[in-house]
Amino acid sequence: MDESMMLRNMKQYALVYNQLSEECFKGCVSRLSQRNLSDQELECVDSCAEKLLKANYRLNLKAAEMGPTNKMM
Repeated sequence: MDESMMLRNMKQYALVYNQLSEECFKGCVSRLSQRNLSDQELECVDSCAEKLLKANYRLNLKAAEMGPTNKMM
């Protein structure tokens, strides 16, 4: 794997992580005045992150099956 492809993969990973974090935070955290998350918020964030990571994993598997000549949008 060449350096430009490694950099592209790192950028893609960072983008997915940031989107996942934002999506789960917006959907699960409602009490911004508290320092710690409630048990309900923690459970929601865990469930949200697991769901989105699994979906991303399945998309990556499908993209790998398609090979480098076909690109998913």
